[in-house]
Amino acid sequence: MSLHHTLSRGPLRAGAAAVSITPPLGVELAGSFTKRRATHIHDELYAHALVLDNGLVRLALVSLDLICIPGSLVAQARQLIETRTGIPGGHVMIGCTHTHSAPATTGLLGADPDPNYVAELPERIAAAVTYAAAQTRPARLGWATGHEPRLSFNRRYHMRDGTVRMNPGRGNPDIVRPAGPIDPDVGVLYVEALDRTPIAVVVSFALHYVGVDSATEVSADYFGYFSRRMQELHGAALQTIFFNGCSGDINAVDVANPHQLAGHREAARVAAILADDITALLSGMSLVEEVVLGAVQRRPVLPRRAQTPQDLALARRILANPPEHPRTGGIPAEGPFSWVVGQPIPDTQLRQYAIEVLHLAAMPEHIQTEVQALRVGEAAIVALPGEIFVELGLAIKAQSPFQTTLLAELANDYIGYVPTARAFREGSYETWAARSALPAPGAGELLVEHATAALAALQE
Repeated sequence: MSLHHTLSRGPLRAGAAAVSITPPLGVELAGSFTKRRATHIHDELYAHALVLDNGLVRLALVSLDLICIPGSLVAQARQLIETRTGIPGGHVMIGCTHTHSAPATTGLLGADPDPNYVAELPERIAAAVTYAAAQTRPARLGWATGHEPRLSFNRRYHMRDGTVRMNPGRGNPDIVRPAGPIDPDVGVLYVEALDRTPIAVVVSFALHYVGVDSATEVSADYFGYFSRRMQELHGAALQTIFFNGCSGDINAVDVANPHQLAGHREAARVAAILADDITALLSGMSLVEEVVLGAVQRRPVLPRRAQTPQDLALARRILANPPEHPRTGGIPAEGPFSWVVGQPIPDTQLRQYAIEVLHLAAMPEHIQTEVQALRVGEAAIVALPGEIFVELGLAIKAQSPFQTTLLAELANDYIGYVPTARAFREGSYETWAARSALPAPGAGELLVEHATAALAALQE
């Protein structure tokens, strides 16, 4: 059901700000099967915030240079924001860029959150929104959708042995074809003051992180390069709010290109191309001073991936084995858990998944989460709570009634990978049950239903 449903038109005021969320050295970093601790800072992490106000409705959009954020931290940040600014919590959207070179904020494969960092994060998010709200001034905005097909690739492939594999390796001769599409749309909102001073650009593009040069460095990845490049092109006053589109099965690896750059060089290249694309869009964009603003929240209840008694018994057997020999004592080579289809779990990851089985078995059987939609003029932004497969995002866009629809995965909550029903039948990494892959088959299609209902409710 819809928890919040507000919609009104009026003259726009806008303000933007950024606050550092860079962690201390030594913090545990997310995004790997093994524990990593930060040894140096390559570039700062930020909470970028934009506040929009038309006199009757106020919205706040926040992007975080983090891998994800759980709903509990979002709730804390929203409460602080509402207390300090008066912006209702249901009008605040908080999304993550998904850099893998940032601290864990919840329990993930191979990483645990740092309690001190997590305790400080809601305050920093609230500070960014509070500063942005204090700087609102008369403004105008526009929206557009660009097209960039050169940077993203579906990372799941049909293989000659009949399985579907994620990241099967550059130049692998057993690759048959990609298992799914990409989403080349570049969704953009641009906001400037009436004297033409840039305030903010909001961008949605479906592409996982690119990667950096060191496993122990802190970095915003290509999102940081993009933000800095946009300021170089349009002035230091411009704040960039970057939302990752539905990219649960999308990355930047061209398996057919043996000469593709990697690390920071590739991150900078991707950012520069995106910045050029958006600069071209801005040059022809029409801006309006009076806008409709609106917000809708829905609270779907999704099924969690089930663990069988056999899964639990097998997990305990694996964890009783020496870490260097997880299959001792006749642990099956195939699978081995009930939810593993096709490609088996590698031995190097088997122990971690046994730990995940025990975590999941202790959790509730259903997940309550959030789908949010915001209206900004004739554009809409949909916030989704995990790493959403691209096909699901494309389905939402196909049913959207708005001229421009921006998608923000990893927003307002984290339920892990959300594959399509077909992908669950195909198997591979994103379908393996873990705290980073909570939902059961059918959950993704339910999110599409809630998103399209929220978008419909935002029409005048």
